[in-house]
Amino acid sequence: MKRVYLIFFVIIIAILPACYIARIVTINVPTAHDYRFLPKNTINSNESIKEFSFINACNKIYFNIDSINYESVNYNFDEFLKEHKTQAFIIIKNDSIYYEKYFNKCKENKFVTSFSVSKSIISALIGIAIDEGKIEDEFCPITNFLPELLSKDSSFSKIRIIDLLQMRSGLWLNENFYNPFSDIGKAYFGRNLKKLMKKLKIEKQPGLSFNYFNYNTQLLSFILEKATGKTTAEYLSEKIWIPLGMESNASWSTDSKKHNNVKAYCCINAVARDFAKIGRLYLNKGLWNGKRIISEKWVEKSTKAIEKGFSYYGYQWWLNNAKAGDFMAAGILGQYIYVFPYKNLIIVRFGKSKDKIRWEKVFKELVEKIP
Repeated sequence: MKRVYLIFFVIIIAILPACYIARIVTINVPTAHDYRFLPKNTINSNESIKEFSFINACNKIYFNIDSINYESVNYNFDEFLKEHKTQAFIIIKNDSIYYEKYFNKCKENKFVTSFSVSKSIISALIGIAIDEGKIEDEFCPITNFLPELLSKDSSFSKIRIIDLLQMRSGLWLNENFYNPFSDIGKAYFGRNLKKLMKKLKIEKQPGLSFNYFNYNTQLLSFILEKATGKTTAEYLSEKIWIPLGMESNASWSTDSKKHNNVKAYCCINAVARDFAKIGRLYLNKGLWNGKRIISEKWVEKSTKAIEKGFSYYGYQWWLNNAKAGDFMAAGILGQYIYVFPYKNLIIVRFGKSKDKIRWEKVFKELVEKIP
């Protein structure tokens, strides 16, 4: 039996591209440090433009965050964060930083990676493209921009951009993030994201059932590039990173230097404060220091519950409690940009893992503590 497994493994090695195998061996499963090994596009900021920075109010006595109650047990807050694999944790109220600490070898000027937080940023870019008239609206068929899908199945014309945004496209690939040989494994470890479009299947009628599917966001990126004539990283730099005066350049991991497709469903790498600025942009309904970056209408649509009973998702944004009006961008390893508008509050948490903590409950506890 061992010999059979060995022969099978040798065949797999022979068939699959060497670079693909090298990534699987090097990375194994997705981690918070993968951006160091993956090819990338630079997301440029403009270091000469710093029209806004959060006020550092960490030394002011404003609210007590020395301890936290989680699952009916009190913990020292710093120790709780460090023990549960946090890299960066920031609490911002009224544009002032009242808590900012880094753990587990992370520092203020070091990159953290987004994983699915990038989905919410892709949604913002789609909104901007609609605001600029490059996309008519979110009700356009995706085949207006990806006509090559029609040669596979004419039914792709029934899928609209809004179906991708709301995770109701009805599309299917074999998604097992921790299996490098699954389709999503090939998206993460492989070298050609567009090649995977040929494997897409329509499993259900579009617009009806919710299914969180990474490749929906990847298709949104391909649509953006067709609509704008720019790479997604270039468009992010031009429309958000530079106008917001981000603290530093960032990067977006790609499939390969040859194909240069950003991994849109994940993998923006930046300093934690710059992710907090994304939260501020949405807290202020798309307005940045008097300048309109995203239409208020788009922000409201994005952070409003899907119709027909889907109360926990909008346009690539999660709704922690739709009645409370809070919302968040969230990544698989415990990356969060959490916004609580009623208290003008932003919480950013990035980490190596969720470590079995329900961070949404932590945010709720903090919201209750903060006046």
